[in-house]
Amino acid sequence: MFDADNHLIRYAMSNKIGSVHTSLPEQNPCFTGRHGCDINAMCRPGEGLQFTCECSNGFTGDGRYCHGKGLRHIATVQKQLGKRRTVRWTTVRRGSHDCDVPERALCSYTGGSAYVCSCLPGFEGDGRVCQDVDECQQDRCHRDAICSNTQGSYTCQCRSGFHGDGFQCSPTSSEREKTQCERHRESAQAATSSSSIFSFFRPRPAVGNYVPQCDEHGAYEPTQCHTSISQCWCVDANGQEIPNTRTGPGSTPLCINQVVTPPPVGPTPRPDVHPIAPGTHLLFAQSGKIEHIPLDGYNMKTEEAKPLLHIPDRVVIAVAYDCVEKMVYWTDITGPAISRASMSGGDINPVITTGTTDITSSVHRSSSG
Repeated sequence: MFDADNHLIRYAMSNKIGSVHTSLPEQNPCFTGRHGCDINAMCRPGEGLQFTCECSNGFTGDGRYCHGKGLRHIATVQKQLGKRRTVRWTTVRRGSHDCDVPERALCSYTGGSAYVCSCLPGFEGDGRVCQDVDECQQDRCHRDAICSNTQGSYTCQCRSGFHGDGFQCSPTSSEREKTQCERHRESAQAATSSSSIFSFFRPRPAVGNYVPQCDEHGAYEPTQCHTSISQCWCVDANGQEIPNTRTGPGSTPLCINQVVTPPPVGPTPRPDVHPIAPGTHLLFAQSGKIEHIPLDGYNMKTEEAKPLLHIPDRVVIAVAYDCVEKMVYWTDITGPAISRASMSGGDINPVITTGTTDITSSVHRSSSG
């Protein structure tokens, strides 16, 4: 197809690679319709030519024959692939047999006018009279659960003070499991208490044991201190001391919380976008002067704009700033030259005065464009 607007020829093609000496491979019966599943069943393709038949919701059977309530469809299918399928339909309606109601029994057609009655799972009897089975008498639920019998089934529910699905019940704990820091703290406090009992027999009082500090969630505080020796240090999430962070009396290290916190919910800034720091200025060139404007975030304080450098006999078209040496660089096309000056004041120092014709010309063209 020719696209007159864009002067393009558009085309599409479909290809398949295969031997020219063999016929097309035989496809799965689920794709060709030769599966022989019941009309109320789904064909599930397998490997190669394998497949299975699965009765749809509301029907039961082996997939080749699926039956529902009130109306049964019987299909007789030849299994050889490639041969025409023959289907025979027979209906058995409620009232034409003496089986129990469909909610309790199943009527299965066996050929001609013969049929078989059988009770559904959860019921017992000869199929013509089916009674509910009380599963609660068979102790199928957990010993700490309550069993409720229903028609054809039953339910299990854990008793108050237990949790589970009714088949497995466990005691419900009112207290959460203690954290590593809380267990460490209890152990240290117990050791301190036991040592104080025998302190009477010691000639000199023992230095108190270190007791870790835990936050309200049970995690280690990032800064740990031992009051008896007047020392503090930083720890990781497991309470282990971080090397080279221990300080002496009167000083406390600045520690970072090592506990992994969940990520914040909500939008986050792009990784390549950083907020403007306080005290940031915007430099711009206008004819023969360079000015700077203080920024409040991304807002310009135009009322506080001040000239940084005034050179009325020059035309400045490009500006750059060296944040290490605090120097401002600019391109001057009247010279042409590249010069610089200190932000703190001082004379103008030419950096390049020769060989800049092509550079400044290209910059001028790009600025004009």
